[in-house]
Amino acid sequence: IPQSDSDIENYDFLLVRFHTDGSLDEGFGGDGSVVTNFNLGFEIDEIIRDIVIQTDGKIVAVGEVEPRSTELRSDFAIARYNPNGSLDNSFSGDGKLLDFYLAGRSEVTAIAVQQDGKVVVAGSASISDFVIARFKPNGLLDSAFGNDGVTIISFSDHAVEATSLAIQSDGKIVVAGQGTSRGEFDIAIARIHPDGTLDNSFDRDGQLITNIGSNDFATDMAILENGKIIIVGNTDSNTADILLVQYNPDGSLDNSFDGDGIVTTNLGFFDVARAVAIQKDGKIAVAGDASLPTPGSPLLRRSFILLRYNTDGSLDNTFS
Repeated sequence: IPQSDSDIENYDFLLVRFHTDGSLDEGFGGDGSVVTNFNLGFEIDEIIRDIVIQTDGKIVAVGEVEPRSTELRSDFAIARYNPNGSLDNSFSGDGKLLDFYLAGRSEVTAIAVQQDGKVVVAGSASISDFVIARFKPNGLLDSAFGNDGVTIISFSDHAVEATSLAIQSDGKIVVAGQGTSRGEFDIAIARIHPDGTLDNSFDRDGQLITNIGSNDFATDMAILENGKIIIVGNTDSNTADILLVQYNPDGSLDNSFDGDGIVTTNLGFFDVARAVAIQKDGKIAVAGDASLPTPGSPLLRRSFILLRYNTDGSLDNTFS
């Protein structure tokens, strides 16, 4: 949201909490909302990319700060809140953390919390490498992970950016996004051990590129109870379609999922899956948006979409 009525160009972190009936929860921030400014002293946008609720009810939001000046670079930004919306001063002294990776433009796009309370975030540096960092519950980088708390993953023939993160039941960390090579985008995935090293049991070297259409994008992922990995996003050949890709734990495509591990769904002119969740019965819920025809008009309208799939990748006709 804008920092003030007179300055509509600069934005701050915004969290809003609702009761189950949709009304604002005034016990959160006093009016149901919380705004956080990192107070850097110059024109800057502060943008949340992902959020997680810890088992103790604390809330962690991650994203980046983007200066308006081209002379300054973007950086990772993290804030942790108490359940009432106040900043948690036990995290980094004031509840806010900036600038823990110092190589060019960087941003955080995904977050997960381990069972021991450590916070894992994933993002990109200069849109060329995956960056994964792990923090202790007090906000300090965990020196037992990677190189002083940070792991950098480079793909030999793709410039990659991370968009999603998940932690398996065995503690291994999966990061997904997309990589570009020769002007086209492909899905990029990496799996690392809890110490931050690449897991060579995943596609032999811990890294995987999947090409499906002309351009393939991964926006979110989930880990199934059997260890399989499902990625959602979109694939673009002529128009963009909803994309689901399911992998076996070793990184191979799961042929029990629609025959080849790949499902595409066309709803309109430009369809994108934004998020995925796995129900207790294993069915797959996907949310996103699509450009759909406007009745009586040649114009397209951007619409919210919700789809549900069976475990074999077929659309669930009992839903809607």
